[in-house]
Amino acid sequence: MALKDYPDWVLKHKGNGREIRCIRGRYYLYQVHSERMNGKVKKFTDKYLGRITEEGLIPPRPKKVEYHAKRFGLTAFIFSSCRRIIKGLIKRYPSKHKKLLSLAILKYFFDNDLREYDKHYISVLFPEVKIKEEKMSVQDEIDRIVGMMDHAARKELKGIGLEEFKQLISPLYIVGIKGAWTVAQYNKEIEELIKKQEIEELIKKHNIEMEIDYGENQ
Repeated sequence: MALKDYPDWVLKHKGNGREIRCIRGRYYLYQVHSERMNGKVKKFTDKYLGRITEEGLIPPRPKKVEYHAKRFGLTAFIFSSCRRIIKGLIKRYPSKHKKLLSLAILKYFFDNDLREYDKHYISVLFPEVKIKEEKMSVQDEIDRIVGMMDHAARKELKGIGLEEFKQLISPLYIVGIKGAWTVAQYNKEIEELIKKQEIEELIKKHNIEMEIDYGENQ
């Protein structure tokens, strides 16, 4: 069907940078533009604007955006309070520090509960953590790391118990959309807590991956 044969209720949607297409008896509106390439004019479709009906233009349904929300405060605290431990592990175990670190974190901070671990951003950084029987020497090393974490955490918590701190910091979330992570807004109570624990800067930057790698870069 030629454009001139379209009904008036269709043609009224025509305009600069717009193109109407009739497909199987239905009318659709697109945003287009033209460019001259190699001496020829080529038309490009930029965007689908919707289906034209007698009642008006029906815009396209918005695409569903997949997102992930993870608790973030404990992860920031781990990489703040255990910074020296992480650096030491990277230096001592260049090829397996992530495995040892993740298993120690899982044991000390999450009591080997993988379901709880998965609620936190640490699970994004260490996605392949599995609980399995380790050699006695490996388990001894994990226990040694756990002991160091316990000492570092108690020192940084300044009188707050670990379980209490986990409850207080739990409303702090980080949201991931298409691989980009942003810290969600938090209330005054959380703001005071992260200031007290001196993890404010880390949370503002929320680039924990940089914190993992800095030991290799120092």
